[in-house]
Amino acid sequence: MGIPTVVLSSIWSFQRVSGTPRLAAIEFPMGRPLGEAGDARIHREILLATLALFDQALEPGWVEHLPFKWPHPPEETVWLPDPPPPYLLIIRETWREMVARAEKRSRR
Repeated sequence: MGIPTVVLSSIWSFQRVSGTPRLAAIEFPMGRPLGEAGDARIHREILLATLALFDQALEPGWVEHLPFKWPHPPEETVWLPDPPPPYLLIIRETWREMVARAEKRSRR
């Protein structure tokens, strides 16, 4: 048995396809899964909710959508850095292959 893993991610759909065992999904901008810089209270709440998944996520493939909301309207939020990180280009180019591999793994 491997080491238990929980990943906090704002790109949870990619993490799931790539085979991450347990996910704490958060709808926050990329690169800011703990919220805005300097907001220690929300950072702590998000980390505690993520760590709680070690008890709650009973099986591999578990995705828990955390209940936190980004504090600014979506239309006023920069969701991706400009320019986007290089791995996003890789995801865009290979997502169909990643999905096919994940589906093959799930059929086993």
